[in-house]
Amino acid sequence: MLLGETQIKEKQRLDYIDTIRGIGILFVVIGHHLLGADGLVVWIYSFHMPLFFIITGYLYAYKKDKCKDIKALIINKAKSLMYPYINFSLINIIWYFIFYIVTPIGGQPEESFTVVLLKSVTTLGYHAMWFLPALFISTVLFSIINRNKASRFIHIVVMLFGWVVCILLRQNGMEHGVVWYIFNYISRLAVATSFIYIGYLIGKFLTKLNNLTEWIWIGVCAVVAGITLIINLSNMNQYNIALSNIGNPVLFYISGISNSMLLLLIFKKINFKKGLLNFYGKNSL
Repeated sequence: MLLGETQIKEKQRLDYIDTIRGIGILFVVIGHHLLGADGLVVWIYSFHMPLFFIITGYLYAYKKDKCKDIKALIINKAKSLMYPYINFSLINIIWYFIFYIVTPIGGQPEESFTVVLLKSVTTLGYHAMWFLPALFISTVLFSIINRNKASRFIHIVVMLFGWVVCILLRQNGMEHGVVWYIFNYISRLAVATSFIYIGYLIGKFLTKLNNLTEWIWIGVCAVVAGITLIINLSNMNQYNIALSNIGNPVLFYISGISNSMLLLLIFKKINFKKGLLNFYGKNSL
């Protein structure tokens, strides 16, 4: 995944962030290849997508970026996120056309060719491709909101709005149809934007910690993450931002925040400068 959250020069790169990105990418691969809601998948899905959005906000706090030039931000993010989205969506469409229509050797497709086209064109995203436009738009939304004097209040409203929409979508039992897709799109953006803001707050908070308090917070985050894991495993919760399935929003956010903070604090101390995870986090799309 290409996050494109930072324009930090090579010598200024945060190696531990690249390593955490690599871990996030590994979790995404594992989560998409394991079937069923076993314990490992439940744990991964409880925080792996929030982690990417939180890292985005964390880097804005690190750069102390006020996002004053929205036009430049949009152009930069479009190049780093939407350009790959277009390319990979085209690959998806061509792949589908060849292996499901021209030479149908791929078995029965999950969705029709029309649906694949519509999801790609509308930026709803076909399968994992939802992440790139969601990150692009939520980053822009976060930046615009952060310029407002009432930014904290607006961010809270956006978060609660996302929660409400997700809950309503799940209660109505709808997973198809134009109305569902529209509100699903809106809810995922609201949730993503709120996690970016949370990451921004985490970044500002962690910069104020000394060595001792960092260890204390590692312990706190480990305990909270452990408690949320036990609760999630007992109910076999499997969250999915892409489908607006965040179950209990409070539990999901606590799980996402505690696990992400734990990784940030631990790998900040270890600070691997090399290795496969660091390489993938730095160079992967």
